[in-house]
Amino acid sequence: MDKICLKGLRCLARVGVPEEERQKGCRCEIDLEICRDLEAAAWSDCLENTLDYLEVSRKVILLAEQAGCRLLETLAERIAGYLLSQPMVLEVRVVVKKMEIAAAPPMEYAAVDITRGRRKS
Repeated sequence: MDKICLKGLRCLARVGVPEEERQKGCRCEIDLEICRDLEAAAWSDCLENTLDYLEVSRKVILLAEQAGCRLLETLAERIAGYLLSQPMVLEVRVVVKKMEIAAAPPMEYAAVDITRGRRKS
């Protein structure tokens, strides 16, 4: 399956169990794999036949920066829902990495990794 991959989108996400983390925000990185047919875009060389990844990345960062949710799982699910609402997107993989965690032992990051597909009607 064809994919558009966006790796390491950096943002100050409003996510965390402590209210202070949600208000202040914390450094996060988001990785996306967006599955859709890219053959028409490849042959036509037209942006109209694919997903505008600049627009998508801006929207995903905005979602994270306005999230106000407690769990990374909730943020990842919201991002997946947005991506699946885009035309011709069949499946998405969303990885949300929280780079700083209040009162946690030393670690590189904590992450949630979800895969969602378009629901069949």
